[in-house]
This record gives sequence, C-alpha cells and structure tokens, in this order.
Amino acid sequence: MMTKESTSTTFTVRGPQWSETVTVDESDFSDDRSKYIEVATRGIEAQWKDVDVKFRLGPVVEVKKSRSTASVLVNSYWALLNSSIPLAQDRAETIRTNYKTETGQDLKLDTVGFTETT
Repeated sequence: MMTKESTSTTFTVRGPQWSETVTVDESDFSDDRSKYIEVATRGIEAQWKDVDVKFRLGPVVEVKKSRSTASVLVNSYWALLNSSIPLAQDRAETIRTNYKTETGQDLKLDTVGFTETT
C-alpha cells in the first residue's frame, strides 16, 4: 500500500498587531483556496485562544510562507466561517457588515477568498 508523503509547511498569519505561526501538511489540500483559508483560520483561532481580551481583526489577514517574500491576503469572513469557535460566525458577520457599510463591497461575494501579493 502506498502512503502519501508529508509536505509540511510553516506559515505566518498576521492581523492588526498580532501574528501566529501555523504548520500544515500541504498534501491535505486539493486547492490553494482551501489551504489558505485553513491556514488563516488556524492563525485566527490560535490568536483568539491566546488572548483574554478581544483581539483586533480586519477584513483580511496576511498569510506568508516561511522564507518567502510573497504573501497572500485572505478574506477574514471566510476564515471565520471555517472556524470551530462558536462565536466566530457572529464575528464574521460583524466584519462583513462593517466592511460593506464602509466600502460598499460584500466580503461574502468574494468567492475566491484570497489574493496573492508580491
């Protein structure tokens, strides 16, 4: 029987005034969207569990692979909906509503969920 080879990769997830390190096995993901949203979700969850007070979270978080100069901006709305933390869905809707009020753009309509930067 063949076993799949592990391809663990470490990422840094950054929000306003916080960052978390997340390691995932890239072979667990069939596409970049799934991978980046999961990495962002794990970073947000780690930060959420690490702080006693409400931490800052904007409409996007930065995800950067270790030793890489490029980064990816991930839609926080989708990362929060992916979370297992009970209050995360409420926080997702709050961020969505605030962003839509400020910009006229709906984070829910961003079906890609991430943007690559240089």
